[in-house]
Amino acid sequence: MNRKRIIITMFAFIFGIAFLSISYAALTTTLQINGDTKVLASKWKIKFANLQNVVKKGYAEEVVKPTINTNDTKISTYSVTLKAPEDEITYFFDVVNEGDFDAEISSLVKNTPTCSGANNTDEGNICNNLEYTLTYTTNGSNYNVGDEVSIGDTLDINETRGLKLTLKLSDNLTADKLPTSNVTISNLGITIIYSQKVNNIPVTPPQPKPNNIYTVVSGDTNTVGSEICIGNECFYVIGKDGTKIKMLAKWNLKVGNIFEYKEYPSGGYITSKAGEYSSSDAGYGLQSSDAIGHISWEDKVYGTVQFSDTTYWLDASNKIKSEYTNNYIFDSNSTVYPYVIDYVDYLNTQNVTVEGRLMTLAEAQALGCVISPIRKCENTPAWLSQTSFWIGTTSSGNFVYNIQYDYKFGSTHYGSKNYSGVRPVIIMEE
Repeated sequence: MNRKRIIITMFAFIFGIAFLSISYAALTTTLQINGDTKVLASKWKIKFANLQNVVKKGYAEEVVKPTINTNDTKISTYSVTLKAPEDEITYFFDVVNEGDFDAEISSLVKNTPTCSGANNTDEGNICNNLEYTLTYTTNGSNYNVGDEVSIGDTLDINETRGLKLTLKLSDNLTADKLPTSNVTISNLGITIIYSQKVNNIPVTPPQPKPNNIYTVVSGDTNTVGSEICIGNECFYVIGKDGTKIKMLAKWNLKVGNIFEYKEYPSGGYITSKAGEYSSSDAGYGLQSSDAIGHISWEDKVYGTVQFSDTTYWLDASNKIKSEYTNNYIFDSNSTVYPYVIDYVDYLNTQNVTVEGRLMTLAEAQALGCVISPIRKCENTPAWLSQTSFWIGTTSSGNFVYNIQYDYKFGSTHYGSKNYSGVRPVIIMEE
């Protein structure tokens, strides 16, 4: 089969900003009612930030990388190619309100894609099977993770919201509908206008899906160690946050690298990459009892990823930046982040509404792990250390804590690719 590329050239996003004007007047009458008004110094600033590297699935490729312009209100033109059904390109980034006014989306224009190819059939097959979405990766006051960005969505002072742009060829694009020659897709621009929010208008809170559907396999929702399943994905309860259940995935996710250890004749071991999981693998991105990370220096290692490829949480003096409270550094800058978000997106198709992140150091300590005088998880439930996985807290500048197979607790360099896997914590209303 001669599969041709589908070329996408996109004029990305433009933020239009509705500026505020303020005027005032002193009142003076013959009754000697006098007054004056002071307009305090203020600013209106909503911007893009933290544009991450592309996340690709299938045969998708990035041709031109997007960038954020100098005033942070536009993600510039970029170009990608898609080739086969379920090919997917994803970009993660944030929208931030650094101004002095609460804001809301007053206008959103999402262009209709235009397909240009050798014939009308090719053009129709591609445009009719292109999925093009802009969704949230964090909850807001009137929207949830996974919701599409919409008019009326709020962004209050000092708030940051994660966004995810996805371009995907639908699996409905069967072999007989693949194009006979290249198809160019254009007119994919999105323009969003934020305006000052009228705070005396009540905001409708996000409406959770009624009756989260899950199965309590053992114990109950209040007891640490109880097992709860959402479909085929199972979790251990690690605590409560009000009415919300906090649960740790039973196994690591099936993502990342495969390594093998080779022994030096003179002693010691060296690691050698033997492969990696592919998005085309069955169960990719879901939990797997095979992807358990480092076990010993004699076993093959499955499902490991680096925490980050930069020390984004450090300032110029190698000190933890003030925004990372208690040294918890897991956010959209981490290379682990997209795996967690994709997993949450999947769970939210299973008749539940959940959020996801990595475990904190405080949660590990509450389960029995200690960092002094010797780091260990000796007095913890066996299920906690049945895999090796990152938690979201740094132990020092370049090292991030991880829980390790067989009751061990330590830290590994943030760039290590051959030790720790991804084992999310999810939060769900009871």
